[in-house]
Amino acid sequence: MIVGGGHGGMHAALRLRRVLGHRQATVTVVDANSYMTYQPLLAEAAVGSVEPRHVVVPLRQALPWAHVVTREVVSNDHAQRIAYLRSDDGDPAVISLFDASVIVAVSQSPPRQRARRARRARGSVR
Repeated sequence: MIVGGGHGGMHAALRLRRVLGHRQATVTVVDANSYMTYQPLLAEAAVGSVEPRHVVVPLRQALPWAHVVTREVVSNDHAQRIAYLRSDDGDPAVISLFDASVIVAVSQSPPRQRARRARRARGSVR
């Protein structure tokens, strides 16, 4: 199970497939979004240099052999090998047992930095 479907999570799944083969392990990718966004290209998409469809990669399309679960992970119990995910009504729900988990850290810019980038991108459009 890979927690996080961003750049690191998607490439971890691709690497596991290459190293283990598709018959030796079932790879499950869990992320709140069903897509991966190339963060460095967002500014280019905002100004029109790159088409927005080239910035977003659907996980199910990029990883057709993996099981993609579109949920937020609430917690992991490594001793019991259980992952708790947020259900549609917001309550934690047990999703599955796992043999091994890879947790990929989320990288986000601070809010002020995101606002600065957005203003810069809007300014370059004019």
